[in-house]
Amino acid sequence: MKPMCSIAILLLAACASTPHAVERAPAAPRIIEHPPVTPRMIEIAYEQPRHPKRGPTAQRNNDNASEQPRDLKRPPAAQRRTNDASERSLKLVSHARKQVGVRYRYGGSSPQHGFDCSGLVRYVYRQAGIVLPRTTEAMSETGLALRKSELEPGDLVFFDTRRKPFSHVGIYIGQQRFIHAPASGGAVQLVDMRERYWRTRYVGARRVAF
Repeated sequence: MKPMCSIAILLLAACASTPHAVERAPAAPRIIEHPPVTPRMIEIAYEQPRHPKRGPTAQRNNDNASEQPRDLKRPPAAQRRTNDASERSLKLVSHARKQVGVRYRYGGSSPQHGFDCSGLVRYVYRQAGIVLPRTTEAMSETGLALRKSELEPGDLVFFDTRRKPFSHVGIYIGQQRFIHAPASGGAVQLVDMRERYWRTRYVGARRVAF
């Protein structure tokens, strides 16, 4: 009986002892795979954004943009008026050219009866819708005074042909030439202002607004 008792005591002692905790092995670290770095990835990292933040440089660019000229495809009202005046001037010159050869007549004011200098100018301007005074002296006070260098087709040019300022008038047609009705026995003609006779007798010019 003694050996059996010993075995029983050992079994009871084993059952009464605290069981040992089972130690777990530490979890292996998780490996995260990264894609390989390529030259293109580096370029993208250093590329400038498409819409940079507004800063001093952007402000300067906007300021410069505001100084850019406006769209000039459509001319302003003033430019349109200038174009209209130029067209009328060309028509006026065309009417004046048509009178070349018409005989001179003192007091005349029509192609049928002849022209004197102021009668010719008045008739041509009426074809363009403008009524001028009848006398040369009165015409010299009409419109805007011009320098000789400012002359344009359709302007009035004045001369001293009777020892009296503004005693003769003609219509400037460009290239230093003008059309006028000269004197008795003559006819409407186109002459060069650079000829000595006209150059020494020139006294001024006027521009009548259309």
